[in-house]
Amino acid sequence: MAFLLPENIPTLNDISTRLNMVGKLMRDVAPDEVTVWLERDDHEEAYLLVLDPASGILVLEAPSRLPRKRRWGRQPQGPGVRETVRRRMSEIQGRAVPTRLDDLPVACTLALPDLRLPDAERYGWRATDAPLLTQEDFQPDRLREAFKRVVGGHPDRTLTEQQIQRARSVVNPRIIIGEAGEQGRLAFRPPELSPEELLRVLDRRQEQVAEHLGWGYRMIRGVAGSGKTLVLIHRARHLARLFPQWRILVLCFNKALSLELNRQIDGNGRIEVKTVDALAYEHTDPILRKIRGDAGFQQRRESATEMVQSLNDDERFDAVLVDEAQDLGKTGMDLAWAMLKPKPRDTGNFIMALDPDQDIFLRKQREMDWNPPGMTAQGRTTLFRRNYRNTRGILELAWGLLSEVSPRRRNIIEPEVAREGPRPIVLECGDLMDEARVIANRVKKLLHQGVKPDNILVMFGPSKARITELCEAFERSGTPYYFVPRKVDDVIKSVGKVRISTLRLLKGLEFSQVLIGGTNHVSMPRGQDDPESIGRLLYVGMTRAIDELTVTYSGTGPMGTPLRKARSSWP
Repeated sequence: MAFLLPENIPTLNDISTRLNMVGKLMRDVAPDEVTVWLERDDHEEAYLLVLDPASGILVLEAPSRLPRKRRWGRQPQGPGVRETVRRRMSEIQGRAVPTRLDDLPVACTLALPDLRLPDAERYGWRATDAPLLTQEDFQPDRLREAFKRVVGGHPDRTLTEQQIQRARSVVNPRIIIGEAGEQGRLAFRPPELSPEELLRVLDRRQEQVAEHLGWGYRMIRGVAGSGKTLVLIHRARHLARLFPQWRILVLCFNKALSLELNRQIDGNGRIEVKTVDALAYEHTDPILRKIRGDAGFQQRRESATEMVQSLNDDERFDAVLVDEAQDLGKTGMDLAWAMLKPKPRDTGNFIMALDPDQDIFLRKQREMDWNPPGMTAQGRTTLFRRNYRNTRGILELAWGLLSEVSPRRRNIIEPEVAREGPRPIVLECGDLMDEARVIANRVKKLLHQGVKPDNILVMFGPSKARITELCEAFERSGTPYYFVPRKVDDVIKSVGKVRISTLRLLKGLEFSQVLIGGTNHVSMPRGQDDPESIGRLLYVGMTRAIDELTVTYSGTGPMGTPLRKARSSWP
């Protein structure tokens, strides 16, 4: 079953019946690894692009009508491949060269799935004019051989996974994520690949959601590291490209994540990125701005939601996308919904991405059950199960710890692991000072091994006051560091330094090497100091690690036993 982009090619009513038929046959007959894109030329005439890793790329046209017979008994001439489609083939061939796919076979073909070859020839189509795919070819045991015949490539060649990614990027350059693995960015570099070999792109499911997600209220629900944030960013860019006049709002809770989202948006003036509380501050009564603490945040959100109701349409947004929605709670989501223009709410430009297992702010309410008024997420939810960020060992430790402290979680999404790697290091120390020394020495060792300081994140569980002991250990070892709580705005800008942070501040970002200390002494707000809340916070911290994870603990706190159990469960 081929992967269709969009998946409803067989039922679209604005393309030819023959192209519908080709889409259906591709879906039902072609191998799973085949990808099919629907494209349109400048005149909105549709055609298909087919990537078969065992063959190459086919630019496929399905003529909408049979040719009319000419008078005086002359042989009819079937319409050939349009010039615009041939130009698209040439464009793909040109793009393949700089992506190190200069020998990738690319060919145009005419698809006639409702005609046998003799009938096609009777109507004037000849394989000498353009390769033909006819009814005989669209069979499970013959389609791939037909592909190979059309593209004329090496019969035994099959693209590697990296070559498939490059080929997909040649067809759709918008899926390229870009530079990866630096300074806590949102994309990672697999350690087994050199920078010259790497091309990081959205996977097929992510591309499908980013560019072909249906209208209306939509929910993207996925495990940690599954690319929810990347898809949300690409969706915002896609909408801005399709609708240049739209105003688009991207919301999140965390300040550091908002800075990274803004960097990835790359200065698109029609896309605004804000934290929900910065938004509430802009739209609330000046008196409420002075109230401190959690109660002040809640009052500002509620007040801002009321005030936004009176805004004109041109002061609201055509599309609202919310990342880490589980962190916003009901008042934050109410404000996000209020920022959407009332008119398009029925047609839908409101998207929320979340992972209930990363909920660290809703206290005892462990389910994100918010929906817009009168709507439900049923039938509107997309699930991402595959974890791309973490290695198997990192995810097994984080998932094992979470399962120990929260064994009865509802609606669990079991993650699928994409990468292997070294096991995490879990160390029991004498006390917090000993943990600080162990972490400082471990970081120094990583730096001697050639790891860049920008790729290292250290998180310490105790209060900010105790983090100074960790900073002193770094100073004694001569290791350059940046203590993030001093100014979160500089977390991305600071270069050549190891980041030191609390467990909460860098939620949403990722680093190659992550070290977490003080796990038995995690400082929590009042009412959130139960083992489940602490375990969720540690789960979020652990899943920031891309390549390697080190965890230390000391004393008799609540996390020592769950950590030991999670580690002992490893095969």
